[in-house]
This record gives sequence, structure tokens and C-alpha cells, in this order.
Amino acid sequence: MSQTESLRNFTVGEIEVSPQHNTLRYQTRTITVQPKVMAVLYYLAQHQVRVVGNEELLQAVWHGRIVTLASVQKSINALRSALVDLAGSQEFVAYFSKRGYQLMPAVTWSEQQAQHSAPVSITVESSSTPSQLNSTDKIQVNTPAFEVTEPTPRQTAPTQDEAIQNASVKSAAVDTPKGVSQFTTLHALLGFALLIALFAIIHFYPTAPIGNSTTQIAQAGTSVQPDVNPTQKPLPWQIISTYLPAASNAHHTTPSPDSKRAAYLRDTEINGAIQSDLMIRDLAGTDWLLARSNSTWADLAWSPSGRALAALEIYRADNVLQDPDFYETPQYLYNIHLFTLDLKGQHLLEKNLLSQWQGKVNSITWWDENTLEFVATMGASITKERYRYSVTDQTLTTLGAPASGYQPLVSRVRNKITALISRQRDKTQVEFLNEQQNLIGKHSIDSSIYDLGWGEDTSAVFALDTHQNKIHYFPIQGAPNLAALPAPLNDFPFGSLNDLKIDSSGKSIFITASTQPAKLDQNNPQGIKHLADINNLIKSSVAYSPLEDAVIYATHQNSQAQIWLLKHNQAEALYKSDGPIQSIHWSSPEHLLIKTNSTIDLYQLNNHKWRTLVEQAHDMDPLAFNPETHTLLVVKQINDVRNIWRVNVDTLQQKQLTFGEVGTARSWNNSVYFQYANQAGLWQLNTQDPNHIAINDKLPQHSMLLGFSSNNVYFITGGSCHESDIQQLDLSHNTLSTYLKRQDSKVTSIDFSTTQGVLQIPCSAHAYTSYEIRAR
Repeated sequence: MSQTESLRNFTVGEIEVSPQHNTLRYQTRTITVQPKVMAVLYYLAQHQVRVVGNEELLQAVWHGRIVTLASVQKSINALRSALVDLAGSQEFVAYFSKRGYQLMPAVTWSEQQAQHSAPVSITVESSSTPSQLNSTDKIQVNTPAFEVTEPTPRQTAPTQDEAIQNASVKSAAVDTPKGVSQFTTLHALLGFALLIALFAIIHFYPTAPIGNSTTQIAQAGTSVQPDVNPTQKPLPWQIISTYLPAASNAHHTTPSPDSKRAAYLRDTEINGAIQSDLMIRDLAGTDWLLARSNSTWADLAWSPSGRALAALEIYRADNVLQDPDFYETPQYLYNIHLFTLDLKGQHLLEKNLLSQWQGKVNSITWWDENTLEFVATMGASITKERYRYSVTDQTLTTLGAPASGYQPLVSRVRNKITALISRQRDKTQVEFLNEQQNLIGKHSIDSSIYDLGWGEDTSAVFALDTHQNKIHYFPIQGAPNLAALPAPLNDFPFGSLNDLKIDSSGKSIFITASTQPAKLDQNNPQGIKHLADINNLIKSSVAYSPLEDAVIYATHQNSQAQIWLLKHNQAEALYKSDGPIQSIHWSSPEHLLIKTNSTIDLYQLNNHKWRTLVEQAHDMDPLAFNPETHTLLVVKQINDVRNIWRVNVDTLQQKQLTFGEVGTARSWNNSVYFQYANQAGLWQLNTQDPNHIAINDKLPQHSMLLGFSSNNVYFITGGSCHESDIQQLDLSHNTLSTYLKRQDSKVTSIDFSTTQGVLQIPCSAHAYTSYEIRAR
């Protein structure tokens, strides 16, 4: 038997692959691919547990023939196109920068060896246009002529899902060769009967839930379990419409349970003041102004029946509507309003103010038609807990911390099953709790998730990853998955997408995208100089060089971050990153410290080399790096508290250096200067010494450090878009003075140079666009 005869069938996720026939089959559709494309797929399937490089693919599939890497890319593109055409836009073949490719869905190999035969006639459904989906054509498929090493046979027993899959009958119509004996026919009938019996045993015999490396299922006692489907796959998404354009300034679009209308929030300027409106829109596009606030609406939730709408309102106790001061813990008050509605007649039947909450409310949801559930802190506490409020009894109940020990952040309830984003130190996960609040499933999260919503039933939730602009799929049972958002939402800068809401069908997602124009200005005693208009500027990624003769900044476009050097009014592209960039620190003339989605990297300016210092750095912001001691100083945030930590990049050992809550922090000349939040004074921490000392008591509280000279500290007070003049603290004489008066306080200062002045961006209103994304 030749090597081509030994090729085995397999499945990729739910796609059935026949290497002998160059075919991919999903449900009732089958398409063919070129032999080289199938060879690439086969090799990636053999090595699915690791990343396969370009050179390895060239050697294995093209056998060392002189071809370019473009041949690999062409085959990969054709493979991706075929897989997406069959089963939607989930990520099948992932690319890892400078490493290679990996097949992401699970691969299951057929236990039966594919039989070699002459070309056979296979029924293939056309997939060129939607109108042709019901038509069939007969085509000839020839045996592929390529060599791939046969994978090692499975040594372990198949799982329950694999047994069902292996027992399923292929539905492709294959012509039966002539001369088949009656014994062969009888043998086939007996085999078919055995398969049916095997399926019945697996399906009806009670078994324990199946877990995996990323999912853990807890015993639930006698409670009713949710309707879970561990084989359900995440839906592919495509943009159907702009639900409300940027001119509407709409956000937090929340569909009603019957999907016949949606509540949303919009910002409106009236007589120079920003008002926050609560609106309801029906399917005909008719808008109904339900309520207006001089403060800010922050979250919405429909009751299960859709007869009531809960709205969360935020305002400040001192009636100051501007943003808080730098690193201030604002004294916000939260009102939960309940609107009882006649939706058909567009009448407000009743409005109730349920509570005036002193603390911070993260989210609201409905436990049942009469009970609200929300996650909040109480008073000055930083510990979040879950609470339930009975509308009729007007009673408040504390649910306490989850049994896992994680602190709740956001909860969403469907049919009394709770999906909960929770956190413990620097670890985040999604937890699922049944009606008795027993843990029935959980997933760890490698990125930051701020909101989630239930799918069609209570088997899975979807969550928005604002760092990667992707949608997470978290089933209660089974493995999670990740799907890229369609254009243009896949190309927004970090933090520009939010407010994920899902309709009751689980097939329509509403997401808000915010945009803001960026003008980079330089403000010094000679006046304001406009440097550049920068599209898609990542505002936290602008810095002066230590020599103060250049500026570096980052932009985001086409799913990539680009680092630029601006010198003598000329912009030079330095580097492109596949992942989003969150911040850049130019603390040394030789290198940049760059924070991406999950890593802190070192970029050498002299040789343009890139090195990862810390891989799991979701909640770290770099301050300084010492290449001699291999230590990194970072501001690390745990829950809502920031402190300074030292990290050894070789051993990854971490040591906390401050204890309290750090506000502003900046490195200069082998020292880190910082201020404790809500306290006046300045502290110094030497990068070589774990101890820190108070060096001045004149620095006002809620300051933002900008820069340093030999004896002076430069800073501002106020807050975002209401900044003070540039202030100077003379450390030798312990005096304060104004260094530079501002012409306009509505700016955001980013970096400072004693010779060049302050880099700043004028504040402008955000433009919100509400997008609706629907499954194919």
C-alpha cells in the first residue's frame, strides 16, 4: 500500500475531512480543495498541539523544492477561505507572529483507514451564492498525489463526544460499486445496527459531566441543571447594520426580551450642558424619550417579561459633573430607577427610585421579575459583593463572596443561572452558578473582560474582549473559543469598543464604538505649537525621548499597532506590532518599554530587536527596567488598588514594594517618584533599594507628575480635561510656583520636557456609534 493510500479521514471541529478525495464536508455541504491545500491542512492536523513554521511546511509539503514563502501563504489563505466558506468566520488557522501557524479547533482522527480506489462520483452542494445552496452537481474527485507521514494512532479511549461523532453515518451519496456480495450487504446492515445500539447506550446511559483542562464542573446537589450543549460552537458574526450612527451619540443599546425594541442611552448638548437621555426605539425606528438626567446613565436591564426597565444613574455627591481629579476616589452616588412601561402605547405607567447607593455599582441584572441583582461596593470599601433587592418587599440581601474565593465584578442572570466575571488578585475568570449558588462551571481568562451576555439559552455566554477586539464564547460545559469581530470593528484602538448586549435569540449582538479626533500639540513658554493630526492615535502611547529631541507615538490601524518616531517634524515608522499597544515608556536612550495586551516588551532602538520581559502582564504598567539586574519596576493593579512591584524577568519572582494605594508614579535617574492616592506629599523609591522614603510634603494631593530636573518636580493638578497650569516644586527650597500658564484647561497632558514643554491633546467630545452584529 502506498503512502497516499494510508491517509486517514479526520474532523476539524465539526468539518469532516477526506484527504483521499481533497474534500471538506460540513453538515450537508461539501467542497473540494487543491492537493497542496489539503497537504497543508493534513500536516497542521498532525501537529495540532504546536505551532508549525513556514520552513517546516515548505520541507514537509513541498519536499524542499525551490518555492517562496508566498506559496505557503497562498495555500494557507485558500485553506482559511474554504473553512470559513463552510462553517463561518471562526478562527481555524491562527498565525503567531514570527513563529508560524496552528490549527485551532480540535482534531479527531478516524479509526478506520481510508481505502484507495479509482475516482468516485460524489454529490457536492454548490456554495457560490445563497440561491444555489439547494442545488447539487456531480463532480469527479481524484485521489490526491502528495506524501504526508501518517499520524500516530490514538492510544486512549474516545470521549463521549468522539464516540457519538465516530458512530455518525456520513450523508454524502457515493455510488455503490457493482458486484457487491450479499454477505457484504448483510455485514453492512449488522454494522449499522451496532452503531445505532452504541449511540443509544452513549446517549441514554447516565454519565457524569465531561470536563476539560479549562472547564471545571461542580456537583449541584438536587438543583435543576441548565440546558447545556457541550458540542455547541460559537456563532460566526458579520456586521448587519449601524443600529444608530455617530450623530445620535448612542451607547448601551439593550434589546428587550422579545427583541421588538431596544433601550439605549445618548448624550445631548443643551444650552452648553451635556444631558444624558434614556431612549427606547422600536422596529420601525420610532424613538421614545423615556427620561433625561443631568448626570449620567450607566447601565440598563430589562426584566424577564420586558414590562419593566431598570436604569443605573451616576452623579456626584458634590454636584460637580466634571471628571474626578487625578487618582481621586470620587464620592459618587448611584440611583437605581425602575420604569414600568406600556410599550404598545408608549406610556410610562410608573417610575420608582429604588435606592440611593453610596459606593460603586458595577452592573445591574434581574434575578426574577421581582428581584434585581447588582454587583457593588458599599461606602468607602473597595471589596465588591453581589446584592439582591426585592422590589415589592423593599429588602436588600447580601449574597456574599463566591465559594471559589474570587471577588465578583459583573453578573448577568438568565433563568436563575448566573454568569459572573470574578477576580482574585491578578487572576480573572468567568464563573457559572446555579439557582442554589453552587459553582457549576468556570473558565479562566487571559485578557480583560468587562461585560458578558447570555446566548439563546442558558448553555453559554458571549463576552467582549476590548484588548483584542474579539468575542469570547464561554459554554458552561466544553471548551471556550474566540472569534474575531468583522470589519470595521476589528480595527478599533484598544478601549474603543464596549457595552456588549445580546438579544434573546443569542444571534444579534449590540456593541458601542467610540471615536475621538486626536491633535498632538506642544505647549511651552513660546506658545502652543501644533505637531500633527494623528488618526487612530493610542493616547497613552506618546513620549519624549530622554534626550528631549524627538517624540514617539503609536497608532492602530488594520488590526496592527504602528510605532512612529517624530523628529524635526518628520514621522518615521519604526515597528509594527500584531497586537494592540497600550502604553510606551521611553525611560532610557537605548530602549523602549512597551505594554501590549498581555505582555511588557523591551524594544532596542539601536538594532530594532524586540524582547518580551513579562508575558502575563495584564494588570501591570512598566515604570523602569534595569538590564544589569534584570529587574523591572511596574505599577500593578489588583482589584482597584495600585501598588509598585519589582519583577525579576529571569525568574519572574515578584515583590510588592509599596503598601497602600499609589496614585501618580514616574521614573527618573534610577529612582521612582510617586504619591499615595488621596494624600499630599512626594515619595522616592530607589530602583536598587526596596525601601522608599518621603522626601517632600508640599506636593498637593491628586497631582499628576510630568517630569523632573536636578532640583525641580513639574506637575499638574485638577483632572482629565480640567487641568491646572504647569506647576513647579523646588525640592531644595521646598517652594511651589507656576511654571507655565495654560491658555485652555480642556486638554490631556501626556509627557513633559524641560526644554520642549508639555505634550498635550485637546479634549473633544466622544462620538458614539451603536453597531448591530448578527450571526450568518
